[in-house]
Amino acid sequence: MLWFLAALVLILLAIWSGTFRKVLLVVGGLAVALAVVIWAYLSIQGEQNRKEFEASKTRIQSSEIELVDVGLQPGYGPGDYKLVGRARNKNSSYTLGELNLQITLEDCIRDKCEVIGQKAETIYLNAPPGQSRDFDEYVSFPGVKAIKGELQWNYRLVFVTGKRD
Repeated sequence: MLWFLAALVLILLAIWSGTFRKVLLVVGGLAVALAVVIWAYLSIQGEQNRKEFEASKTRIQSSEIELVDVGLQPGYGPGDYKLVGRARNKNSSYTLGELNLQITLEDCIRDKCEVIGQKAETIYLNAPPGQSRDFDEYVSFPGVKAIKGELQWNYRLVFVTGKRD
């Protein structure tokens, strides 16, 4: 209600006062120019961030990462798990920023397995060249309620990112 009254007063002042109309045009023009400058800056920053992220995916090869003692532990409820392990950065130049893993859950009865859940999980690390970092991340598979047979799972390293020091 207050905004409506303020807008009404501005409109009436713009109609009755030529000086106010000029001030309103100048202020409005400056606001539009500022909005354009901010939009351009954010667009350029977004493009630079996208290019940096794509470049970071080429700095460390998957073969330079060793994943050790990776396990999937039961979580708090059905479909909730805790992914644990250690990542070793064997690259000599770049800090390991993040791992992206594709995790697949299977419900196996006898020799027949059925995929019941699949998820890409990003693990954020800060492992300098030649160092290791432990990780534990909660992973949720909302569609997984009950396992009828034996739960089996696997993971695949999709990509890693390397950061400059």
